[in-house]
Amino acid sequence: MSQEALGAEGAVDNHAPLHPAEVGTHSFEQEFTLNLLSSDGDRLEQIDTALEKINEGTYGACEECGGRILKARLELIPDTPYCVKCASKLES
Repeated sequence: MSQEALGAEGAVDNHAPLHPAEVGTHSFEQEFTLNLLSSDGDRLEQIDTALEKINEGTYGACEECGGRILKARLELIPDTPYCVKCASKLES
């Protein structure tokens, strides 16, 4: 996907616009694809970190305050590093 979005060598077809009016749409689609890839990469890092914590026996501990993350929160967001209270503070 990243090769297609960037129009890299070896990409089958980068769907580059042929008409100047299509340039904006093409740029938007390219940026959208690259953002998705970046987001996926971040999520994979969070999952890897959670798996490491399971192996270390520290899974479920908040990285901010050290308290326990509620089981219900971990069931909804298994790779979360923060309890609800700390996540709310960090988001604001």
